[in-house]
Amino acid sequence: MERKLPKDFYWGTSVSSFQTEGARNAGGKGVCIYDVRPLANPEFAGWDVAIDAYHRYDEDIALMKDMGFNFYR
Repeated sequence: MERKLPKDFYWGTSVSSFQTEGARNAGGKGVCIYDVRPLANPEFAGWDVAIDAYHRYDEDIALMKDMGFNFYR
């Protein structure tokens, strides 16, 4: 038996800016708290890079579309 989600089912994701944004000095972006906050672990990427959604948002949106998301926050 195949089960499907209802057509009105909300499927999506949400993110916070410090996890995704990156591009600290790009596009006239002002300084925020994460630009001056120390790293939690120096082995990880800094807040200034994060996952660089600023430059890769078109790829991210394409991935969300492929996954069938109908919400992004």
